[in-house]
Amino acid sequence: MNETVEGFIGSYLHIEVAYYEMESTRDTIHSFGPAVADSLKKGFEELLATHELSVGDYDGLTHVEFESEEALYTYLQGMYDFLFNGAETAPEPPR
Repeated sequence: MNETVEGFIGSYLHIEVAYYEMESTRDTIHSFGPAVADSLKKGFEELLATHELSVGDYDGLTHVEFESEEALYTYLQGMYDFLFNGAETAPEPPR
């Protein structure tokens, strides 16, 4: 997992912010400039392809617990679609 994705997950998908309106997060990513946005996009694509982040590792970064790897990667795919593919709403993490 690249550092950009790890930092994004730890900061923007952390339990303290993950349940709030994510529209501003999408705008923030693009305000960082094309190099950061591209690194984040490519990093997400790699993560979605490799599944290198475990449920336990995700919990360690965010304090958000997923019941399964399948649920985690469904959420991450939804977040990718929201951030980069124009999905109207961000997925909600488990409560």
